[in-house]
Amino acid sequence: MQDGDALVLRTDYLLRILEALNKYFPDLEYITSYARADSITRKSPAELQELRQAGLNHLYCVMETGSDKILQLINKGFHADTVAKSGCMAKDAGMILSEFILLGIGGKELSKENAIQTADALNMIQPDFIRVHTTGIKPESKMWEFVQAGSFTLQSEEEIMIEQKLFLEKLLEMDSYYVNEHIINLLLEVRGNLRTDKLEMLSAINKFLGLPEDEKLLFIVGRRLNIFFMLDDLKKPKQYQKAQECMEQILQKNPQVDFTRLCNYVRQSQI
Repeated sequence: MQDGDALVLRTDYLLRILEALNKYFPDLEYITSYARADSITRKSPAELQELRQAGLNHLYCVMETGSDKILQLINKGFHADTVAKSGCMAKDAGMILSEFILLGIGGKELSKENAIQTADALNMIQPDFIRVHTTGIKPESKMWEFVQAGSFTLQSEEEIMIEQKLFLEKLLEMDSYYVNEHIINLLLEVRGNLRTDKLEMLSAINKFLGLPEDEKLLFIVGRRLNIFFMLDDLKKPKQYQKAQECMEQILQKNPQVDFTRLCNYVRQSQI
């Protein structure tokens, strides 16, 4: 229902829209909307049930984090208790729920808190999908002012992956599908059902973290330049050579390059 938060609309108006959709597209199986946590909690449980019965059966909720400190830092407009309450309300109404989270949104200072408290919130909600995105701080944003002032420290790609490992470890083995699906993410192969595939996902992260430092950096640069897409691409001679050539060009232009800032620049340009 458009690329925005349809739940800000009055319930009676939403029901009219859903009625029209079902009238003109009688074979519809799914109707989806983005929904902020505070938009969900403004509805009563009965209203959510009514919307679900009218066909609105999948919500995309961009919670981003379960940390109150980080929610305040990014001026999200609600608290962590609203995150948990909204997710539980959507699930109780029988809706499919996708929760979007951001790795790296707390910087080095709040990395551990972001991982643990976001996992705690999701363990309460138990959404159908956990959609993982990596943060990219845009130069024109207020967050970048924090970076420049020194109150927010960007994480390296490896540090963000360590945060993801902790986050994944803290998630319960529940019937939720965990997915790295966006080009902004480093390891696209880290995806699967938390009940059956959690160890395999952690193994992929450990495989990356266990690479020799030069190969780890080569993969990071190759991934950010869309030369590599999976860790096993390191075994492909043509892609490996191309990544090496690009690395050499970067170092020739700037031997003192800050790869943390360079990777953040690439990531923010992709969103």
